[in-house]
Formats: sequence, structure tokens, C-alpha cells
Amino acid sequence: METSRHIIEIIKADTTVEVPEQALESLLDKGEIITYAPGEYILCPNVVDSSLYIVDEGVVRMAYMADGEETTVAFGSSGTLVLSPNGYIMGKEAYYYLVACNQCKVMRIAKADLDQASAASAELANWLFKMAMVQFCAFEMRQEVFCGNSKDRYSAFLESKVQERLRMLSTNFPNVINLVSDKVIASYIGVHPVYFSRMKRELLKDIGKSSD
Repeated sequence: METSRHIIEIIKADTTVEVPEQALESLLDKGEIITYAPGEYILCPNVVDSSLYIVDEGVVRMAYMADGEETTVAFGSSGTLVLSPNGYIMGKEAYYYLVACNQCKVMRIAKADLDQASAASAELANWLFKMAMVQFCAFEMRQEVFCGNSKDRYSAFLESKVQERLRMLSTNFPNVINLVSDKVIASYIGVHPVYFSRMKRELLKDIGKSSD
């Protein structure tokens, strides 16, 4: 399938983990492409969902709700793999949910097809494990950078630690600052929106200087 080959090429460009192309293509051929509008849930909160999602086009964000406040924990784009561990492993409702930041095309693969493909190919199962470890590593790095309270994180920004992370965000997802609200990005960093408005001004100022 042409779509499967396209997604494989996207994944290869997005990771240093060697891709088992033949086994992965067989799995992707069983998937379905779904188009989502901006703000639409891909992986819904409080719903049991055991499917694997692979972003084909667009930008997505992963978030959760606690005490009435939403926190964004990650952004993803073409080649990003997402599933709910609660749904896939435990058959429980999702805690983290996935939202389209702009119009997105996402491939959905059913758990039964994923399990069958993983059982048939140790190479594919190993690759999926490594990709999961990459995501755990990214999550740990985020926690390391965005640590402390709101004031601490703003101080870290002034010392360039968080500023560099924001630059990485704007580099990896060039339009994300325009696609989502300041409140969303503030929740991603873990600072009050007032602090983020200051950070954004400094970041845009620096980006403007570097482009001169």
C-alpha cells in the first residue's frame, strides 16, 4: 500500500532506531487513515481504547486533566506513535488523551492486528519496544528540564535551560506556537501563563535576531 510506504519513510526520517520495513509494512497495510479536525480528540479521555495511532500528517498533543486543569505533556508530528497503556495493557479508560492541533491524518491500527503482527515477527516486536523506550526517554528529559515550581522554571528559562527546550519545540514543530494557545504551551512547560508570555516575547525576540 502506498500509504504504508509513505508512513515508513516518515518514521525512518524521524528515528535512529532501525526500522523492520517488511514486517512494519505488513502491519500498516491493516490500518485505516482517519482525518481529524483541529481540536478533535484522537485518543479520547475516559474511554477504553487499545489501538495504536501513527501520525501521518499534522501536529498533535498529548494531555491529561487533573483538578479541572489541563496539562499538555508532549507534542507529536508525522511519524509519532501513540497508544494508551491503560487501554492496551489493562483494558481501562485512558488517562492521557491525544488532540489534533491542526487538521491531521492519523493511521489507526487495532490491537488484534498489532498483537498478531508482533507475535509473528520478533524483529517488529523488538522495534516497537525500542520506540517505546525512546518515548520514555523523551518524557524523562522533559521532566528533568521542566522541574520545580512556576518561578523556578521561569528562572531556569532566564538561565537558558528551558529556553533551549522551547527552541527545540519551535524547531521540531515550527507552527506550534501559532497552532495552540499560550495556555497550552504554558501547561507543557509547567509555568503560569503570565510567566510564559514573558518567555514567549524573549524567545521570539531571539528567533528574530538569529534570522537576521
